Amino acid sequence: MTALVTDITWKYIDRRTAAINAMRDYSTMEAILNTTDNDLKYLAENLPAPVSPRLDGIPKGG
Repeated sequence: MTALVTDITWKYIDRRTAAINAMRDYSTMEAILNTTDNDLKYLAENLPAPVSPRLDGIPKGG
């Protein structure tokens, strides 16, 4: 039964329970909405990009 309680479809299926759960989860939802744009911007700015290999014919020293 624990898996069903944490599953969002079961958590919000009953209207009365859904309203209560939404009110309980409001601060978490608000925090997610307030930080998502910043998190996505940070990820986009700091995401490593693949680098093409050097094709100059000179082997790297190691």
